[in-house]
Amino acid sequence: MNRRSFLATTAAAGISASLVSTADAECDPLLSLINEYRDQMALFNAAGDLSDEDDAALMAATWEPAYDRLCYDPPAPTTDAGAIAAIRLIVNEAETCGYQPDMIFNVLSVAAAYLERRAAS
Repeated sequence: MNRRSFLATTAAAGISASLVSTADAECDPLLSLINEYRDQMALFNAAGDLSDEDDAALMAATWEPAYDRLCYDPPAPTTDAGAIAAIRLIVNEAETCGYQPDMIFNVLSVAAAYLERRAAS
């Protein structure tokens, strides 16, 4: 399986995340970022076969910025939908893209912190 096919699987599996209401996505920065990542992945996958150079350029222009933010600086969720989307994202990425320790640690950390605050209130 090539990288584009691999990523297409990831984007297709994320459809359930896009079913969350627009209002939740607008008020939850993590949910909004996850939806942006999914949308940009779909744009990337729609481009078809490209040279390695064009593929890398399109990756940098589409899904890579959102991916990097998810890995290194994910915003905290502000809704239950955002925390759930974060967990679903990690499960989906682990199933389709393998072990991504930065994304796993950082996204689950902000989701867990949100859920802990909710449980304490």
